[in-house]
Amino acid sequence: MNWLTLTLITVILWGVWGFFIKLSTKYMDWKAFMAFSGIGMIVVNVAIFLYFKPDITIKGNGFYYAALAGIIASIAAVPYYLALEIGKASIVTALAATYPVVTVLLSLLILHEEITLVQIIGIILALIATVLVSL
Repeated sequence: MNWLTLTLITVILWGVWGFFIKLSTKYMDWKAFMAFSGIGMIVVNVAIFLYFKPDITIKGNGFYYAALAGIIASIAAVPYYLALEIGKASIVTALAATYPVVTVLLSLLILHEEITLVQIIGIILALIATVLVSL
C-alpha cells in the first residue's frame, strides 16, 4: 500500500471516529466517553503489540517523544470532546482538522524542514476551505 491510500484510510477512520464521538455525547458526557474509548484504545494497542511484537527500548529520545505524544493527545482530546458535546460536529471537526498547520509550522521552525510554494498555497486553500465549511 502506498502513502496516499494509507492516508485516505486514516481520513475515513478519523471521520468515523469523530462521528461516533458526537453520537456518544447524546448518551453520556465527555468524561465517560473518554474512559470507555480509552479502554477500547488499550485493547487495540495490546492486540497490535502482541501481533507485531515490537522491540521496545525505554532509553533514548524516541521513548520520551512517544510518551509525550500520547500525553498531549489525551490532553487535547478533552477540549475536543467538550466542543463536540456542545457544538455541531460538522463545524467542530472541520476547525479541529486545521491542526496540521501547527505541525507544519513546528516542522519549519524546529526541524528546519522546507516547504514549497505549491505546498504553501495548498495549506492556505485548505484553511480557506475549512473556514467556508464551518460557516
